[in-house]
Amino acid sequence: MISYFSAVPPRESLPKLQAAANKAIQLDETLAEAHVAQAVYREGYDWDWAGGEREYRRALELNPASANVHLRYAANLMVVGRFEEAITQAKRALELDPVSVAISNVLGVAYHYGRRYDQAVEQYGKTLAMDPNFGSARHYLGELYIAKSMYPEALAELKAAVKLTQGAPLAASALGLAYARSGDRAAARKVLDGMLAERARRGYYPASRIALVYLGLGDQDRAFEYLTKAVEERDNTMAFFKTTPLFDPLRSDPRFTDLLRRMNLAP
Repeated sequence: MISYFSAVPPRESLPKLQAAANKAIQLDETLAEAHVAQAVYREGYDWDWAGGEREYRRALELNPASANVHLRYAANLMVVGRFEEAITQAKRALELDPVSVAISNVLGVAYHYGRRYDQAVEQYGKTLAMDPNFGSARHYLGELYIAKSMYPEALAELKAAVKLTQGAPLAASALGLAYARSGDRAAARKVLDGMLAERARRGYYPASRIALVYLGLGDQDRAFEYLTKAVEERDNTMAFFKTTPLFDPLRSDPRFTDLLRRMNLAP
C-alpha cells in the first residue's frame, strides 16, 4: 500500500511483502490474510492476476467473514473488468464492516470504473458523509468529474484531495490532468515539472502518474514513454490501467494493447 499511495519504489517494497507473506503462510497456512498478502504480491509484481484470484478464493474459503478479503478480491475483479462481481464483493465487504470508509470508497470505485457514474457519485457521497476528510474519496470523485468533463467540480475535489493526502501521487497527477483538460496548461505543466523534479531527486516517482499529465497535455508519445517505464518498474498504480476511464483516450492506440499484453491483461 505504501508503493500504491506514495512514491516508494515497488521493487523495494513488494519483495518485502512477498517475504512476509511467505513466512506467514509457513507459520499458519490457514491464515486468510497471509493469502491476501500473497495475492497482492502476485498481482503487483508478477502481473499474475489469475494467481492472485486463486489466493483470494483460498482466503475466502478460510475466512468468508473477512471484510478485507472481500474488499481486496473486489479490487482484483475490477482490474480485469469483472465489475458486477467486483460490486458484489465490495457490497459484501461493506455488509461485514458498514462503518469502513475505505470499503465504502472502493464500492464507489467499482461503480465508477464500471461506468455507472450516477451510482458512483452517490456512493462517494455516502463515503464523504462518513468522513469529509477522507482524501481518497475526494480524489476518486475528482477523477469521475474529469470523466464527465465537469472540470470546475473536478478541480475543487482534487485540490482538496491533494491537501488531505499531502500531495500523494494519485491525487496530484489527477489534479494535473484536470488542469490540462480544463485548459489551464500552465498549471498542469507546473504539476508535471514538480513530479519530474521529484523523480530526479528521489530516483523514483510513479511513472504512470507522470504519463497521465502528459496525456492531458496532448503528448501521447511522452505518455507512452512513461507508461512503458511504469510497466518496467512494476509501478503498481498501473493495476487499473485497463479499466480506469482516465486512460480512455489511449485505447485506440496499438501501444495501449501492447502494454496490456505485457501486464497479462490483454483480451
